[in-house]
Amino acid sequence: MAKILVLAFLVLATAKACDTKTADGMDSAVITKIDNRDCACCGGWVIEIGAETYRFYDVPEKSDVEVSTEKLPMEVKLRWKKSENACMGDEIEIIEIKEKQ
Repeated sequence: MAKILVLAFLVLATAKACDTKTADGMDSAVITKIDNRDCACCGGWVIEIGAETYRFYDVPEKSDVEVSTEKLPMEVKLRWKKSENACMGDEIEIIEIKEKQ
């Protein structure tokens, strides 16, 4: 019985550690660099959300976040979704983004 409890605790602790949600329901992330590879599906910005790495092309118009290479790496909070028209499969669309404070 003790082994089962220890295993259950480890599973729950691991799941909680992988959770990237902040108190306001947004994900914590880090914009790390510009993707300056030269290919048809390349470009945009590289962002790490939890243990995953994605790319995005732009921020919403109403956002006050200005992404530039001088500010990188930049910690942010965001709402996002996987891009429906992904070319390479790692593209996301940012719904809302704020600089982490």
